[in-house]
Amino acid sequence: MSDRVTISIDGGVADVRMNRPDKMNALDGAQFAAIVEAGESLKTTAGVRAVVLSGEGRAFCAGLDFGSFQQMAGGGDRPPREERPASDGIMDLDGRITHTGQQAAWVWQELEVPVIAAVHGVALGGGAQIALGADMRIMATDARFSILEIRWGLVPDMIGTYMLPRLVGLERAKELTFTGRMVSGEEATRIGLALRAVENPLEDALALAHEIAAKSPTAVRGGKMLLNRSLDADPASQFDIERRTIGSLIGSPNQVEAVMAYFDKRDPTFAD
Repeated sequence: MSDRVTISIDGGVADVRMNRPDKMNALDGAQFAAIVEAGESLKTTAGVRAVVLSGEGRAFCAGLDFGSFQQMAGGGDRPPREERPASDGIMDLDGRITHTGQQAAWVWQELEVPVIAAVHGVALGGGAQIALGADMRIMATDARFSILEIRWGLVPDMIGTYMLPRLVGLERAKELTFTGRMVSGEEATRIGLALRAVENPLEDALALAHEIAAKSPTAVRGGKMLLNRSLDADPASQFDIERRTIGSLIGSPNQVEAVMAYFDKRDPTFAD
């Protein structure tokens, strides 16, 4: 695992931190790769029931490293793929529906367990889109969030055009994309970008993650799956998978344990 992203696990909660504080966790090829690697590793890490994603230092993520913009301004001439450094594979699909840049945001949706982004300082451009990839966002009151690509003559291309309208509606998504204006944590909460704005988002996110981790992990995973597909599914298929999911849960060991623990007035003990 690269030291660009750190992971610690406690009580079923994976505390994932982008770890490039001297660059405000800005995104270069190595940082993209490290974020993807971290997310992919959690897909097969036993015992993880919730994830908190944050950034070390003064910011969540300041977006694309300025060196990348300088390369674009220089005319965009790039050497052939085989002559590029190994870290410069941002546009590679590698058999996925996403390229590496998109996967740095999408991998958090692919995890079966809930992911909470704890956003402080700035989340700009690609950094904002990584936050959008989480299931929930808890922001610092004074955080600054921006779909900033328009400043550089670009469009959001790290799943932002997919996630943003689902959170704030099409009209607001267009306004944020066309202007690139800064949104505070307080406004983000008002318009649906964030769950809430608090003084210490990491502390709040970890507390919420531990609360979720104490619930039946099979029910939580089923809930995330159902809700994630709901906006794109036709009613008949959604109702069908609802029935099949609840059928798999009723009478299962974790469901029985949830009921028994409630009536016994004790903390439940769930199997992963």
